[in-house]
Amino acid sequence: MNTNPDNQLPPQAPQPTPTTAAPRPETPIAQLTAGWFVDNYNWQAFYYFEIPLGLLLIAGLWHWLDSQPMRLSILKQIDWLGLILLLMAQTSLIAVLQRGNTENWFDSEWIVQLSLFSLLFFILFCGWELMIRCPLINIRLLGQPNFALINLLNLSVFLVLAYTYVLPQYLGQIQGYNTIQIGSVLIWGVVVNPFVAKLIEHLEARLVLAIGLGIFVTSCFMNSALTYYNGGEQFVWSQVVRAIGQPVIVVAISFIATNGVQKDQADSVFAIFNGIRVVAGTLGTAILGTLLTKREQFHSNHIVEAVSSYNTQTQERLEQLSQVFTTKLGDPSAAQTQASAALAGTVRQQANIMAFSDCFYFIGISLIVVGTIIFLLRRTSKPSQFIN
Repeated sequence: MNTNPDNQLPPQAPQPTPTTAAPRPETPIAQLTAGWFVDNYNWQAFYYFEIPLGLLLIAGLWHWLDSQPMRLSILKQIDWLGLILLLMAQTSLIAVLQRGNTENWFDSEWIVQLSLFSLLFFILFCGWELMIRCPLINIRLLGQPNFALINLLNLSVFLVLAYTYVLPQYLGQIQGYNTIQIGSVLIWGVVVNPFVAKLIEHLEARLVLAIGLGIFVTSCFMNSALTYYNGGEQFVWSQVVRAIGQPVIVVAISFIATNGVQKDQADSVFAIFNGIRVVAGTLGTAILGTLLTKREQFHSNHIVEAVSSYNTQTQERLEQLSQVFTTKLGDPSAAQTQASAALAGTVRQQANIMAFSDCFYFIGISLIVVGTIIFLLRRTSKPSQFIN
């Protein structure tokens, strides 16, 4: 836990790294590993580290998978046009979501054009898939009410994934944590995960999902009243609670989505389900990044209204800071400038803390609203077979 005495400037935010600035949720182990490389080498080294891991994976597949004759004729059966249309639509959408907050969304002509580009290719993809006999993805499956509802809920999982975006941002920007320290806070989730499956083997899937959402929402509300003195130690229990709820949600949604799927439709089911999950992760960081920016501006404006030069408390604070800087600098004029800058920094810092609290509160409330979809889902069998 950090402290900030009254006669000191608030700490500056750390320089962006792959684990504090990248708008994507990451696993705690990846966060910790990347942090070690950033602190001991540089952030590029983490990506070079993936090369030997990839070669090791290829060697393992080559050794353990049974060898089969090459069948190039299968390539002729692939819906290449559908694949190209889908790639154009999805990559354009992800680019919009990743750059939207930076470009101020639809105030940017580039974002508007790319959004229309993505929409056009998505419409063309859907039309093409409905016309051909052997589509790349059978999107008609979304016409089944239960499958459509669970994928709507699957899209809303961005709120769960975004949690692991907001917390590292808070620890890096407000507490000044380095990447290893951030990873050490998130690692508590990995400690609890292996023990979760045993808790949900004998319950109906919809009940499992409701329990998981309830637990996860609790962890969000545990972090919804942040102050500057909330550091890594204060997040341990909320991380443990999150680590119980998150895998329960993921397992339950996966089971409901695949329950009763016919073998010949399995490829399309998993393609739709995982495709939505990929978009959900990027969507979550885009929405939460924008919410952070807007709420920081909102709180900053309200705090500035109270911190007036005519306010007695403000004058006393500036006088205290001026005395501290005069002692250090020996120049009253420069000390006054530094005092004003220090007070402005404190305002920004407090506005950011309040914005982070709003984000956790937003995630919790949104999951409660989204959770009402559970009442519309049909009953499924117990998830024990799926878990095993």
